Amino acid sequence: MKIWVDEQERDDLSRLASPDEILKAVGDEAAHSGRVVAEIRIDGVTVDADAFRSLGLAMGRGAHSAAFTLTPLRTLLRESLDSAVEYSQKLIAGAGGLAAQFENGEGAQALPALPQLFDGVGWLIGVYDRCRMFMPVPIRVDEEAALKASILETLRLLVSQADRGDFPAIGQTLRRAFLPGVRTLAQRVKDLSGLRAGLQ
Repeated sequence: MKIWVDEQERDDLSRLASPDEILKAVGDEAAHSGRVVAEIRIDGVTVDADAFRSLGLAMGRGAHSAAFTLTPLRTLLRESLDSAVEYSQKLIAGAGGLAAQFENGEGAQALPALPQLFDGVGWLIGVYDRCRMFMPVPIRVDEEAALKASILETLRLLVSQADRGDFPAIGQTLRRAFLPGVRTLAQRVKDLSGLRAGLQ
């Protein structure tokens, strides 16, 4: 397999024995220069690290190519936080709209959007957790664990209510429990984004 890093062919990496060794070597090189791996492509198709491991093993030393794109960590953090701040507002608006639909007897139409809401809050938590590790803020472990536990419990309750077809209860749970939790999470993301001047 031919390996490229930032459009430079790397014979030294191509000679490594396994995909894990390649990932480690590229990751270490990125870290030494304050960068992270932003994208991995195999034969032009974007994949994640797990897919690279499995596809890399299957391809062996054939004519395939893998390309890694590195980006400065500060750039990735800024872009991730900007996206998360924007998305959090859409998530709040979407949850409010869904709550109104469930409360107004339109639960059958609103129900298919509920899994997207769950995916959205999971994505937001993931971005927050990943970005927070690199930011100069105190980690409020107990507070954050309680917030995540509360959101998770609310999601479980919503699933239970959906299974029972209790649409009015879903509307109330979205409004009284889900939305406050997501607003708190959104504020935490916004607070992180406010520190991005230090990432210039």
